[in-house]
Amino acid sequence: MLLLRTCVDYIRLLPLGAFGALGLLAMLYLLYHDPVRAKLTSTAQLIDATLVGYISAIFSARLFFFFAEPDQALTLWNFFNITNGGFSIVGGVLGVFTIVPIYLAWQKIPILAALDLTALYAPLMQSIGRIGCLSVGCCYGMPTSKWLSVTYHNHSAGAPLGTALLPTQLYSSISLIMIFALLFFLRKQLKIGTGSILFLYLTLISIERWANDFFRSSHTHKFMLYDHNMYQIVALVTAAVSFILLCIVTLQSRGTHKRL
Repeated sequence: MLLLRTCVDYIRLLPLGAFGALGLLAMLYLLYHDPVRAKLTSTAQLIDATLVGYISAIFSARLFFFFAEPDQALTLWNFFNITNGGFSIVGGVLGVFTIVPIYLAWQKIPILAALDLTALYAPLMQSIGRIGCLSVGCCYGMPTSKWLSVTYHNHSAGAPLGTALLPTQLYSSISLIMIFALLFFLRKQLKIGTGSILFLYLTLISIERWANDFFRSSHTHKFMLYDHNMYQIVALVTAAVSFILLCIVTLQSRGTHKRL
């Protein structure tokens, strides 16, 4: 019975995996055809870096979920049973931008330049992935009486049935596509220093997660600090650090241009 239930739960998550894979393929396609990427890495290195990033994202996202949800027992079975709980996007992003630079350094690929490219297309991938969250009912919002809401009726959904909920997954998806558009515009129209796209991306997605969590049903946790849960606290720290680094690389870039 346990095996049957686990199989059913995994089938329920298929749309989430499908949209996640679609987002990853879209990002990989754009990276492959990006002329800057072609100067930085070979196709084989691109594929290898994508695999490293994908594995590190899954592992760190799952690990951070248990860190932020202390009521979930961290056992080997619970860790690999993704139907029990979920993934933390915050943890996944931090994992990617911690592990991937190690691979880049090993391959002698310029780290900041390569991470700039990754950060440019990452919000598009995340935006598509959030549609998967909407389809299966994870990361759902608080109950609402407003006209813009989503109600789940399928028993396979992870959200409460028959209750109008705020579509926080849609809020996040739209915000992320706007972040992608902004980063793409800045890269095309302005002369910005190496690392600027990366740190601006980290700043913006951290602010997005911080704001979005106020409307999610999971906003209240056992660990709260001034009405902020663990995810929001980490997001604010990440945003602050990233913004400081953004200012540093921007000032360095301007100083370089003046000397030239």
